[in-house]
Order: sequence, then structure tokens, then C-alpha cells
Amino acid sequence: MNREYVKRILSNREQFENIKLGYTDTYKINNIVLNFLNLNSMFELRDRFEGEVFLNTFSVKVKGAIALEKFLEIELIDWDNLTPNNYSSNLSKIGLEIDIISSDNGSFPIVERNSVRPAIIINIVGTNNLWICGYASVDVLNNNQSDRFYSGMMNRETKTAFIGYDKLVKFKSIQELFKLK
Repeated sequence: MNREYVKRILSNREQFENIKLGYTDTYKINNIVLNFLNLNSMFELRDRFEGEVFLNTFSVKVKGAIALEKFLEIELIDWDNLTPNNYSSNLSKIGLEIDIISSDNGSFPIVERNSVRPAIIINIVGTNNLWICGYASVDVLNNNQSDRFYSGMMNRETKTAFIGYDKLVKFKSIQELFKLK
């Protein structure tokens, strides 16, 4: 694990809310991807070119929203009308223009260089264990970035890594998020 990750993220972990996802959550994610790709089993998904990459990319996005649903006791995901290829993780369903940005353990979340919407930052620290790290205003997102921790080759002009974990605001309710917005 990278020393900067330990310094910036793990050193703040006591401030994060820990949420565990269950088997039902994993089943929903897998099932929606299988149905979208017209496949019958996870074996078929693994045999399909880019199938597992598609599942993993979608999982990272949607797991953050599931964790927030559990934490705030609200519904953010319309599973009946969800299409994994264009899913956008945010709080617009409850009237808040706040993005949900999730990242895998060991990596920094990827943000827009010029963010225009605040975000909730979430780290996936195990298959079904997530940390809700906090709320980042547009100012915090735009002033706490580093290209050094952005591993992607695509979109380097528009994307970068967020490193401002010590600037995140902790919240406990939807009401607090409405006040922060």
C-alpha cells in the first residue's frame, strides 16, 4: 500500500462511517449486470470479453450509493429502471445535486479537475465493506487534487485524483446534507 494513501486516507479512518453490504446487495448488482448483458450466469460473464471489467466498474459506482442508502435510511437507486452502462451515482433522487464518488481500497478517488458539484467521498475497503469518508464542497474538490495519484491514461486533461480527506465534512443525516449544500 502506498505511503501517501496511508498518510492521507488511513490516518483519517476514525472519522469515517463504516457500512457493510450484504449478500442481497451483491446479488442485486450481479443480477442487474447479467440481465443487461443478456447472460445467464457469472460463469458466462467471466468468459465474456470485458464482462468482469464492466461488472467491477459498475460495482464501484453503485456500492457507494447502496452504502449511503443504508447509512441515511433512504432510497437512492431505482433498481427497476437502472441501466448499468449509464448509471450516475448521485443524490438527485432526493433533490440534492451531490455526486457520490467511490474508489477501491488503495487508490484515490478520481474527480473532475473543475468540479461543479459537491460530492460525498466513499472508499471501498473490502468486497462488501465501505467507508463513508465525508462531504466535499466544490471548493474542497477543486483545491485538493494531485495528478501524481491518478493512474488513468485517458482523460488526463479533465480528471485527477482527490487527496483532501482531512478537509471532508462529516455528516449524519439528510438534513445535514441539505444544510451543507
